[in-house]
Amino acid sequence: MRDDILGVFGDTGITGKPVGDDLREGKLTPLVAYASERADASQAKLLDRVGAPDLHDEEIELLSALLIETGALDAAEASIKRLVAESMEALSQVDITEEARHALGELGLFVAWRDR
Repeated sequence: MRDDILGVFGDTGITGKPVGDDLREGKLTPLVAYASERADASQAKLLDRVGAPDLHDEEIELLSALLIETGALDAAEASIKRLVAESMEALSQVDITEEARHALGELGLFVAWRDR
């Protein structure tokens, strides 16, 4: 999910990916799914443009705003927090060395909270 968030809201200079590519490519990410569940009629019409071959930069900006307005971004961030907590709890129960537990925990945190 972090990759999906970075694909829409990330800094191109940091991520190396053009912002909005997932929207241009029509990827049905959790962000788009959350927004679709909460969208009103006019928002749903804009969401229908996701993946359109002629989707332009202004629409990408509107879609980004829509993902915030519908609570999709907040929902995705909340899901990441919940999944990280569940993963760390599960990791604490696994019979592995502390070194391995620490390494896996650090990897999980990096993947969840990375900015690139």
